[in-house]
Amino acid sequence: AVKDVDMIMVVSPAVSHKTVASLLTPLLKDGQIIVLNPGRMGGAIEFAHTLQRFALQARVYVAETNTLIYAAEIRGPAKVEILKEKNKMRAAAFPASDNDVVIPLLQQMYPQIEAGQNVLETSMNNVGLVFHPAPAMLNTPTIDRVARGEKGLRWYKDMVTKPICDMVMEKVDKEKVAVTKALGLDAWTALKWVKESYGVTGNSLYEVLSTNPHVAGFSAPSDFWASRPFPPWCRLLGRWRRWGSRTRLP
Repeated sequence: AVKDVDMIMVVSPAVSHKTVASLLTPLLKDGQIIVLNPGRMGGAIEFAHTLQRFALQARVYVAETNTLIYAAEIRGPAKVEILKEKNKMRAAAFPASDNDVVIPLLQQMYPQIEAGQNVLETSMNNVGLVFHPAPAMLNTPTIDRVARGEKGLRWYKDMVTKPICDMVMEKVDKEKVAVTKALGLDAWTALKWVKESYGVTGNSLYEVLSTNPHVAGFSAPSDFWASRPFPPWCRLLGRWRRWGSRTRLP
């Protein structure tokens, strides 16, 4: 699959990045570009370090996007529905000095991709941290209902409620933006991200999420522990909380 290709795009959960990197190491050739779509949080850094750990000999380029280019959901075995190709997205190489090699090729496929400052910016502007953990942790009864066979429950309708969005998700987003700005990076609020990605309008995060037709069909998960955004994001939240309290972020 990767022999003699210019670009290898890894579209998989972040927990698999290290494994994929270890498997690719002996197969890579000089000049190949690897793009994690998405990188989630620190994906390109972990991927590059894993290649180094497994003694990569080729000169390759590693990059990440800040989110998956498609809004998509599984609809059955080996069947995925693409609901939307996002209007705008950022990508960056690691190191950022390789942006000039990676970004033009990416833009040939997806002209809406912009060059990020570096992979720290693309990682910090990944909104999965805002959208996934709080609704999962605060909706265990809803997830249990799905697990017991109830049909028709949706993530952005039944789990992202206005109280959860206003009292938790918005506050998590403000903290994320504060950390991003403190690092000297361009910070997007979750509200701006939804508007730019999907072209929807609204005055609050809850409004743009609840009225976004492209994600309305996303199902509620059936297993709390198997909901893949949960464990890594919650650990990350804890690290941010401790770091933020020490540095007294604005």
